[in-house]
Amino acid sequence: QTTWKRKVNHCIAADNERAGFLDVNLHADMGPFMEFSNNTTYRCGVGFGSGKGQVFDCSLHPASVLYRNNISYAYTGPYPATFKACDYGFPTYVIQDHNTWVQTGENFITEANPAYAVSAEDFVSLDTAQLRWPRKQDGSLPDITFLSLTMQSDLVNGGVDAGLAFYGPAPDLGARQREVFSLELSSPGQGQEFHLGEALVMQATVKGAAEDIEEVRFYSENLAHLLGTGTQVGTSVWEFSWEPEAVGTTGLRAVARNSQGGTATSSLIRVRVNHPLGTAIQEIKDEDLGRIFPNPNRGIFTLDLKEPLKESGVIHIISMMGHTVAKETMARGEKTREFDLSPLPPGLYSIQMITGGLRSPLLPALKYVKY
Repeated sequence: QTTWKRKVNHCIAADNERAGFLDVNLHADMGPFMEFSNNTTYRCGVGFGSGKGQVFDCSLHPASVLYRNNISYAYTGPYPATFKACDYGFPTYVIQDHNTWVQTGENFITEANPAYAVSAEDFVSLDTAQLRWPRKQDGSLPDITFLSLTMQSDLVNGGVDAGLAFYGPAPDLGARQREVFSLELSSPGQGQEFHLGEALVMQATVKGAAEDIEEVRFYSENLAHLLGTGTQVGTSVWEFSWEPEAVGTTGLRAVARNSQGGTATSSLIRVRVNHPLGTAIQEIKDEDLGRIFPNPNRGIFTLDLKEPLKESGVIHIISMMGHTVAKETMARGEKTREFDLSPLPPGLYSIQMITGGLRSPLLPALKYVKY
């Protein structure tokens, strides 16, 4: 297991005596693989932490837990978050980004993040009774203001893009995202596959104040490449047709803008574009390509191929958001290449190779964790 298999997003935990959210490792030979993005804990013993699970050595066995844009507020214990340490040292398998806590560097200890000043004034309501309100007649959740952010809060637009939908120039911290209007890609579906040369029709749906929308733009490579501006085909639906030019996996998104300049960004949808010949492009398995060592690492590692390259190729290092963050050319006959990517931020990265002008799919077995 080399990717996050459990994702906890936009959730609330309140008045839990021990902890709000815990990662779970299943057995001694493999640690947890989880993602926690945009969650909020209130009056819990500790906001986020490691479950009791089986003991594992994270220096020997794979593990990765990602925390982004989370709020741990009014925790009743000494720390906003605590994580299982490697031999009671720094928990290298934990990736932390734009949370209301920071790691102190001492074992599993965290403290309040000085970048954010979290107080009761940041929230519209702290009334936990709202969590017990009945559902609506259609079964949907009641409309509550508990832990919603005030417009004056420095947590508004204080987050980092986690691939989830958000309003404004950047995501808010926490579970309750401020929305004047929202946008979602209704087509294509997550993980849908297409063939090179086949037209891909993208549809985006606006919720709330759709009549005030001036334009909807569509992007590939997770906002890195503008495909074009959509055409309105319904009261709240915009459409754009795109013909992919390369084989591989890409992240699609849309951004809507209203007459006041407000923007809403859709969630990330990953699609796969296959070569029409099928067997001309195929995934290279770990045993076919080689290995990365050490893994995890601090950005300095070696790619060791099983066999020398039969033709020159370009190695792409891909971030978890689908961006190419580094490239290296390997010549025909070359077998080993050392990388120094220490300036890159901590995270999960994968390797992609282009040979003969064609891009292979993401290599699922050749991934590494930088801490």
